[in-house]
Amino acid sequence: MIDSAFALYSTLLSFSQLGETTICHLHKPCNGTPLCMDTSVIALLDFDSIELQLAKGHRPRLPSCDGVALNNAQSVFCFVEIKGWDQFVARNIPDTNNLTATDKTKIDQQTAKYNLKGKFEQSIKDCEEIAGQKDLFLTIPYAYVIVTDINSSTNALDDLYANLSNLAETASVWTYCDDKMKTLLNSVDINVKKVYAHCRDFDSIMSQIG
Repeated sequence: MIDSAFALYSTLLSFSQLGETTICHLHKPCNGTPLCMDTSVIALLDFDSIELQLAKGHRPRLPSCDGVALNNAQSVFCFVEIKGWDQFVARNIPDTNNLTATDKTKIDQQTAKYNLKGKFEQSIKDCEEIAGQKDLFLTIPYAYVIVTDINSSTNALDDLYANLSNLAETASVWTYCDDKMKTLLNSVDINVKKVYAHCRDFDSIMSQIG
């Protein structure tokens, strides 16, 4: 019987054919060549690949969380979802310090595509199927961690710029993206500890989950 976060993680690790990775490798723009120097060291399992392996041969692949990990104390099982904004903003937003109505519409439409609850619920089902055990998380502590590539230090500078430019009614695109992600996570109606983190802060956030 699997009755701990560590035991479940170990079971998934045995099932996986890829072994452990890091959030930098799971984040597609950083896979191979990290975009920043703050390389994460916390180990994760590529849960998209686990879902694909589980589905192969008997059902279509279903959307799942990007990864799973343990908190630093190895006592909490963490479902991890990565949502990248850097490349989206670079392609779609011409001025990150001047948020326009068109910019808001683009960001709103992008956020609306995210199926956080559906991915989370499917990931729970996958864990139960692999473990061969229903209601796993009645006894196993767990959390849902949403990670973005919005630079927290840049975001702080943008916040300052927005405050100084308040009379001109300008705002940071990064601040708006950040707020949209936090609002989306808070609106997900699931009975689980929900955590929002920037990728550069991921390791320190995992040490605080308990």
